[in-house]
Amino acid sequence: MASEFSLDYRFSVDSSADVDSARRVNDLMESAPNPTGLACVQGDAPYSGRFQIRASGNISLLDCQLDSPAGSNNLFIGERSRSHIAHNHSAEFHVTIWLGGENRMNWGDRTLAMQAGDFFVMDTDTPYCFNVLNRAHACSLTLPSSWDRIGDTRLENIFGNLYPGRDRRNNGVIKYVQHLRARPNELTSPDASTKLYDVIALALDPLAKSEHRAGLLALIRNHIDCCYTNPDLDTGNVAATFDISVRYLHQLFAASDASFTEYLIEQRLARAQRILADPRYRDQTILKIAYDCGFRNINHFGRRFRARYGITPGEFRRAPSTI
Repeated sequence: MASEFSLDYRFSVDSSADVDSARRVNDLMESAPNPTGLACVQGDAPYSGRFQIRASGNISLLDCQLDSPAGSNNLFIGERSRSHIAHNHSAEFHVTIWLGGENRMNWGDRTLAMQAGDFFVMDTDTPYCFNVLNRAHACSLTLPSSWDRIGDTRLENIFGNLYPGRDRRNNGVIKYVQHLRARPNELTSPDASTKLYDVIALALDPLAKSEHRAGLLALIRNHIDCCYTNPDLDTGNVAATFDISVRYLHQLFAASDASFTEYLIEQRLARAQRILADPRYRDQTILKIAYDCGFRNINHFGRRFRARYGITPGEFRRAPSTI
């Protein structure tokens, strides 16, 4: 797999006779770090889409969005049919997460009715096909061949098993993928593989929290990133959300570069700084900005802001370029 690869491609196919557009989509998929041929074999309606691929080291993230008119039934086939993409020994498995649309996917002898939040594991050599009835949005994490086992789970034993998003235990993978979509540069961090491995392991075995601390901490930080504007967010409700003790929560952060409180305050301060520097929010009072960022007390906000940035919120608003 390429050590670094990034691509963002939008396309539109107006009819099944639009050979050139369809070929470009296929060529794109074949040029990806984990190459696969993709063809629309039943195109009774126009379709369009967007592929975003980001790879770093031995993992990659493919974000795929396909749109068809409501009531259409476009059938797509994906397989490694050409000799030059017949096998890629660096990448053997996918974890595919559906983020939108309700569509059917056939893989081997299984038919999966996919809904937003569902995910499943498959190998990269088995052909697959899926019906796009109106739209589809999926993310696929390509995993290295060395990950034939994640935690205590051998991946080949769960190929095609559907893990429904409505199951609370599976939320970690979906939320982490959404986090990576918003911050694709995190794939290049030195511990990206360790975090991803642990996140998947925890989804497959939610009780293995002590064995996968890096992934658990990543999920907790992601939770804080999404909820830090809530002034009631504290160690007690975060620990309860992840079914761990407050003591263990503190232990996780103690092994990192910031405590729970420091990490939470940093997210709030960073948002406040962005708002104060944005002319669109010039009419908002500093008090409202502080409350909207999760601070309960304006004096506490002012002290924290000055300690972090060296000047008061008001001084920063008047001269944001000084930071």
